[in-house]
Amino acid sequence: SGCDSLTKITVSSGNTVYYSTDNCIIEKETKTLVLGYKSGIIPTDGSVTNIGDSAFSGCTGLTSITIPDSVTSIGWSAFSDCTGLTSITIPDSVTDIGGSTFEDCTGLTSITIPGSVTSIGRRVFCGCTGLTSITIPDSVTDIEDEAFYGCISLTSVTLTRSVTSIGQQAFGYYYYREGETVSNRKVENFTIYGYRNTAAKTYADENGFTFIDLDAVDCDHRSTEERGEIPATCTENGKRAGVFCVVCGTYISGGEESPALGHTDTDNDGNCDRCGEKTGEPVNPPEPTDPSENCSCACHKKGIINFFYKIILFFQKIFRKNKVCKCGVYHY
Repeated sequence: SGCDSLTKITVSSGNTVYYSTDNCIIEKETKTLVLGYKSGIIPTDGSVTNIGDSAFSGCTGLTSITIPDSVTSIGWSAFSDCTGLTSITIPDSVTDIGGSTFEDCTGLTSITIPGSVTSIGRRVFCGCTGLTSITIPDSVTDIEDEAFYGCISLTSVTLTRSVTSIGQQAFGYYYYREGETVSNRKVENFTIYGYRNTAAKTYADENGFTFIDLDAVDCDHRSTEERGEIPATCTENGKRAGVFCVVCGTYISGGEESPALGHTDTDNDGNCDRCGEKTGEPVNPPEPTDPSENCSCACHKKGIINFFYKIILFFQKIFRKNKVCKCGVYHY
């Protein structure tokens, strides 16, 4: 731990007891430490089964390490702050990876978690700013708090149905410092690929991340119906009906936005004919010479009853109400 100048270590198979002094790992029997290359060598004869807590923490000169198949567990912070570490191979024999194992390994760009791992511990890959891709196997059921917190280059993750628990800010978040103020921010355009009715969908919804439904990608859309129409209004856009798959719960086609209808004022009274909203000042239509021959309104008829009706219409016209006949001319 803290070996910031260490570039190579060879662990022999014959002596398995070690102690540390002056920030260096010393083999107890021979009291030797081999330096010279930027790699970590662990014996492959099966003698090493566990990498302990903080074993290589802070070894900034370490750029790669191969873990043999005999190792079954990796302790807390075993490789944390190994900023020079660019690649690492984790064998299928590993079943337990402790928290913060690769925290702040900023040089790591990709890593594959073996199918033997069932849980990704707290802050295992926290602060791995160079990490752009991660493969999570079907064996993983739990992803703990902040497992990938601060992985600002990781913009998407694919989760299987086997993942049943995702901790707080496990994906898509990072620290942002502005002066003395530190806040949590979301990774821009972070996307989760997963399945409906799973922890992946719940996490995406609760945190406002884009969710791509893999059920829809694999579905044969054998049962569909038309749904989803939202009528447009004078001022608000609507949505056209689309073909909806009831199996995977997604729209196959349609569903396009329909533009707002806009206001109409055919009688020029200054109000929209459709919604009644005021659109402007009333405009008097030109005086007609003759009413429409096909109009059945009483204002165009003769007789005593129609006479009184015309008087009513006259006063309505004065008060700017009902002044235009449905045929488009002034009421008489």
